[in-house]
Amino acid sequence: MSLGDWLDKYVISIGPRKDAPPSGEVDLSEIGLKADGKMDAIAAQVDESKLRAVPGLDTPFQKIYDAARIAVPEHKFTVEKIGEMLAHPKLASLAREAKAAAVLVALDAQGVSINSVLEDAVKKDRALDIFEKVQRDHLKQSVQAKEEENRRLVEEIEKVTREKQKLIEDNKKAIVDIQAKAADWLERKRAMENNLHEIVQHFTTDNPITIEAIELPAATVKITDLTQPKKGS
Repeated sequence: MSLGDWLDKYVISIGPRKDAPPSGEVDLSEIGLKADGKMDAIAAQVDESKLRAVPGLDTPFQKIYDAARIAVPEHKFTVEKIGEMLAHPKLASLAREAKAAAVLVALDAQGVSINSVLEDAVKKDRALDIFEKVQRDHLKQSVQAKEEENRRLVEEIEKVTREKQKLIEDNKKAIVDIQAKAADWLERKRAMENNLHEIVQHFTTDNPITIEAIELPAATVKITDLTQPKKGS
């Protein structure tokens, strides 16, 4: 059984062969194990404009390829298909060169050049690179927008903090003023009561005039400096 027959029977159904060799072993020396020409000569043109309209990082790879207008070749041998062929369990024990030879036999039987497969791979790689660049640009813009928003929020918080801190300072001053006025009035009240007591004392030993010290009420609200960071923060 030839290698091509073995592949067709046990590994890959390659269908009717084009220009099949006569019965006997396939001559692998006639099948190139590498691409023809230089890799950089392989066409890799994709539609970049469509890629820039692809929504985001959740986009499936196939949709990225579709956006880049990378069509499935007529022979259906995409780079993913070749990957499946190389990963077939019955090729697992073969060396890399042998796996490549087996796949090339199947491609040769169908009249498919490995260059067309490599072109498919290069186009998809190019599409992914462009998509990555677009997403990196989007990421950069998103980060900058969020950082700008955070900067504005910090400014707003600082402005509100300054305003509230001023109110707190004004309240502190108001408390001091209120207590000072109260203390002044109480001093004048005690002076008046002392005068009344002194006058009444001339006429009775049971003086009804009371002279009591009145303590000022302390502030019950804790005043916090909003400009100072909280402990543990």
